[in-house]
Amino acid sequence: MTQEEGMPVTGDTAAPAAEQAGTPGGPAMPVGEEKPTSIPKVMGILLVVFGSIYLVASLFSAISTLVSSAFITTIFGLGSTISGAAPPDLAGAVDAMRGVYIVQGLEGLAKAALSAVALAAGIGLMRYAAWGVRLSFWWGVSALAYLVADTGIYIGFIMPATVRFMAIIAGRIGQAVHAPSLGLIGGSMAGMGASGILSVNSLMAVMPVLTLVFMTREQVQKACGAILFRR
Repeated sequence: MTQEEGMPVTGDTAAPAAEQAGTPGGPAMPVGEEKPTSIPKVMGILLVVFGSIYLVASLFSAISTLVSSAFITTIFGLGSTISGAAPPDLAGAVDAMRGVYIVQGLEGLAKAALSAVALAAGIGLMRYAAWGVRLSFWWGVSALAYLVADTGIYIGFIMPATVRFMAIIAGRIGQAVHAPSLGLIGGSMAGMGASGILSVNSLMAVMPVLTLVFMTREQVQKACGAILFRR
């Protein structure tokens, strides 16, 4: 007998109906079985890619700048040995450049640490883990704080020291080749340096801002079982 004739629905006839649940035209899925948002997974993939790239780049930057600090110290020492004591202004500029390279090396290590945190946070988000949401949020806060500090350090210390060093070197070369206008190179570098760091750090801020925006969404926290701020 068929279902229309009053016979009960067997397992063979009930299975296709169950498979149609949640499909267009089929029975609606129960509320408790609602598919979670894919935002954590997408953001997790982006953070893993972002963190991996910048982890390698930051480590390379840190190593190269620290090597540059040792290199300029060695070269300047050899020059002083050959030609005698260096002029005070040049010696001071070289000392400042050593400090610049050391600071940039430390910044590279800080960026590497932040990149490692982003990588770990991305893995947590891909697993829909509550700690992934929390770690991603605080990574975003830390990354923005770092970018603000980095901009201030560059404009307040790195750029003036670099401009001074290049102006002294260019000025001495200009005197040697009778081209005093070379001494003006420092001023042009200052303008380009300030605009450059602002542009780069503004671009770098996009990922932390996106992370903060999405991690504070209720649907993302609910999907991962996380609570950022208790009400």
